[in-house]
Amino acid sequence: MILIEIIVLLVVASVLVTIITAVGRPVAETLALKTRYKIKEIDSAAESRLLKRIEGLEEELRQTQGELRELKSSTEFSLKMLEDSSKKSGSA
Repeated sequence: MILIEIIVLLVVASVLVTIITAVGRPVAETLALKTRYKIKEIDSAAESRLLKRIEGLEEELRQTQGELRELKSSTEFSLKMLEDSSKKSGSA
């Protein structure tokens, strides 16, 4: 009698595992897809903030590039003045 109960328990357990696997796998895959899409989705407010931030960074980059050009011009002028000064003092 105990042997029959054990066999029935094993059969029931294997059926439950099969059902859980059959139902659980698609559910898990669906949840995984939803999670992936949630990560990829950005709401309009967040997108707007990111675009403003990008625009600000681009403007800051333009300003920095302008300052760099001015610094380069100033450095070249200073070097030219030093060369002219050394030529004059070397020839005197």
